[in-house]
Amino acid sequence: MIIVDAHQDLAWNILTFDRNYARSAAETRELELGTDISTKNDDTLLGWPDFQKGQVALIFATLFVAPIKAKLGEWDAQHYEDANEANVRYNAQLDAYYRLVDDNPDKFQLVLDQPTLQEVLSKWKSEDIVADRPVGLIPLMEGAEGVRAPGELEEWWGRGADHWTRLDGNPLLRGDARTRSADFRRLRPPGSDGQLWIFAGYQPHGRESCFSIPGFVRGPDYCLPCQRQILTQRHPEQPVFV
Repeated sequence: MIIVDAHQDLAWNILTFDRNYARSAAETRELELGTDISTKNDDTLLGWPDFQKGQVALIFATLFVAPIKAKLGEWDAQHYEDANEANVRYNAQLDAYYRLVDDNPDKFQLVLDQPTLQEVLSKWKSEDIVADRPVGLIPLMEGAEGVRAPGELEEWWGRGADHWTRLDGNPLLRGDARTRSADFRRLRPPGSDGQLWIFAGYQPHGRESCFSIPGFVRGPDYCLPCQRQILTQRHPEQPVFV
């Protein structure tokens, strides 16, 4: 069984706390001892060695910037006052993912199209479970406030940020643009009959969410340990979204 983590705010943590996700969570925690990072954002749970142990093959790596009214403190630079500043912040976070991959090509790989997706998954399907495998990063823009006009969707598409959640906050992206931006055309398998993948976010405990993913099993919205236990029993050979 492999796991697809459908939401990790890696770039936010990279730019805010200079966290390096090529390291293990344990190493990062040790390096942060004596700082106030854990009081601001708790101890990290993530790192490439931990992804290997947990068989996390794919991560939807978010671009997340909050409005200034949600600023967490003077240390929080990942916020915006207007659309122009949001655009700068979102681009900086996407740049952070490109740097993470460029600095660690053996550990991370940006997944921007179907061939790359299949390449990453093929390495995780290998029977050699002790082999080091790259973790696929799929950029996911959360909020889309950095899109200043519908015409910029093509620019974001070109950079790989063509997967979106929570678009209603940006009135420019309602209607046709919203449907188009959620289309997942580049990752959708050939012959999938145009299925739309929609991320519903957090739901009440146990409630089913409203998206379908060809070839993947959708996890119920329980805590992660419960999900893994349930899904391992029910679908031992299938990749899992959590």
